[in-house]
Amino acid sequence: MGSNVKGKAMNEQSPKGPPYISPSELSDRWQCSRSSVDRIARRASLTRVCLGEGRKGMVRNDRKEVEAYENERRVMCKLERRRSNRALFRDYPGDASPPG
Repeated sequence: MGSNVKGKAMNEQSPKGPPYISPSELSDRWQCSRSSVDRIARRASLTRVCLGEGRKGMVRNDRKEVEAYENERRVMCKLERRRSNRALFRDYPGDASPPG
């Protein structure tokens, strides 16, 4: 009975996929080299799960942590900023343009 509970916890997946993502999957996702993935993960202090030992071991990253990192790194380009500023001042009283 205990193994069923343990097995269920190990196999739980988020709606977006498995709980872990491999560096090679990140390489494809981010369209960069594996060494770039390793460098980015190290600099961003992403948690790495090491399964096995030595050269035959596997490394996985926590999918939620990777997605949180991607979301915090999102930036808005100038054109998108202009559009959002226009939307903010669309109903601005007085002059049709924003102040300043």
